[in-house]
Amino acid sequence: MFCQLVDLIGITSIMEVLVRLVAADDHVYPNFPDVMQWLADSNLLEMIVDKLSPSCAPEVHANAAETLCAITRNVPSALATKLSSPRFVARIFGHALEDSHSKSGLVNSLSVCISLLDPKRSAVNSPLMYSFRNQLMYEPPIPVNSETINAMLPQLGEWISFAASCDLLMLLNVSSDEKILPTTYGELRPPLGKHRLKIVEFIAVLLRTGNEAAQNELVNSGAIRRVLDLFFEYPYNNALHHHVESIILSCLESKNDAIVDHLLQECDLIGKFLQTDKHQILSSDSNQPNPFFGQTANFSCCWKTCNTGWEHWAHYTYLK
Repeated sequence: MFCQLVDLIGITSIMEVLVRLVAADDHVYPNFPDVMQWLADSNLLEMIVDKLSPSCAPEVHANAAETLCAITRNVPSALATKLSSPRFVARIFGHALEDSHSKSGLVNSLSVCISLLDPKRSAVNSPLMYSFRNQLMYEPPIPVNSETINAMLPQLGEWISFAASCDLLMLLNVSSDEKILPTTYGELRPPLGKHRLKIVEFIAVLLRTGNEAAQNELVNSGAIRRVLDLFFEYPYNNALHHHVESIILSCLESKNDAIVDHLLQECDLIGKFLQTDKHQILSSDSNQPNPFFGQTANFSCCWKTCNTGWEHWAHYTYLK
């Protein structure tokens, strides 16, 4: 029934019609629940999700993701419930890494996963500014249906398993990327890339849910350690620093001792910050500002407020 409409989803005006159809912008139908149930009983959602396949064009990926993100904001509804079910979460994750060369498929599939975890994030023009505002204000962990997160964890474990042939950690590895991007302060070898930034954002949002199983999975896989390495490898990438700061704050505010110990001991976060500060003092270019100064101040305030790791911070600082 919807086949011809979905096949043209790469055209923005058609995508806008689909958004109106699922009533994601406002509840325009007097019999809204019945309409949503009718749409959920059809194969509309399957067809839209399949447009995230790497075989589709980037503009198709973007518009399909926008439509799906709009559905996630329309909670509660039968269509949103269907999208957050384990079957569809696995389907979206499957498209994300179906082809490692399809960066567009990965980025837009992860955008849908992020919206499933935090629907408000995709409702604004700038998700980065939305999360920046949230970071300045105290907000409790994101309330997410546990079934949605539980459906992500097996896929997440498969993604970030060291044995996987194509996984998140491998995509975060920049050593094999030979691209060069000239910038005003030097060359990036290679540039971080939107796809790696989106993976870090996904990890940040997943940690903000406060789900202990997800925290343990990210610790055991080494994903948090790899993200911290990127933080120091790209000292002037503000977007990356923002998401990593969110990850660190989520870890410090967690009641899970394992993730706090992992951050402070195994990842040696404090030691790395002190090392960068020491390197800055010894550097011949002493007039260049320390790119980590702001984050250091934020983390020290958070540690003192949370009373988590503050003693480690103070003791380590005075020893140095």
